[in-house]
Amino acid sequence: MTILRCANVLGPDVDTSHTRLFSLPAVPMILGFDPRYQFVHEDDVVHALEHVAFNDTQGIYNVTGDGVLALTEVIGLLGKRYLPILPPVGTGLAMGPLRRLGLRVPDEMLNQLRFGRGVDNRKLKATGFQYQYTSREAALALGESMRLRPVMAGAIEPYRYEREVEEFLRWSPHVRRDEPGTRGRQEAGLMEPSPPVEESSRE
Repeated sequence: MTILRCANVLGPDVDTSHTRLFSLPAVPMILGFDPRYQFVHEDDVVHALEHVAFNDTQGIYNVTGDGVLALTEVIGLLGKRYLPILPPVGTGLAMGPLRRLGLRVPDEMLNQLRFGRGVDNRKLKATGFQYQYTSREAALALGESMRLRPVMAGAIEPYRYEREVEEFLRWSPHVRRDEPGTRGRQEAGLMEPSPPVEESSRE
């Protein structure tokens, strides 16, 4: 039997309480606390599952990238601002407005915002597993995906303006159109010259 205990998972396709918290324009913190965090990238989680499945590893293993980051450092790597506005006492009640906005705030997350969490990942590495991302690199990858998300969303949405302009040019009576077959003749200089303009008679 094998059990994998993953640290906070980060990645473009992961939706957790912490990824939602980090997606806010400013990340709230508990006043007087700057907890330590470890992260594991979603790709490393998939590779860890593959590793234990094909290498017959038994036991309990922590899955987290190397390195420990302070929460203020994480927020800086994401390009965000931090706001130490949550009170040390009654923190759960103070998180009420965020819950009403749809942010899930479980008790475990509140404990991490206060005290942090750190685990030893050497046991899994001793079986031959190699991480692709450190905790810092996982945070940087999340920040990059969050910055690209609006751009990618715009690329996925259908582009309608070009078709509307084309329809306008096709049917508008104010747009000059060449007669069929005349454009090439004009470019080749084969069109008959315009008749000369008669000069007005002099008195």
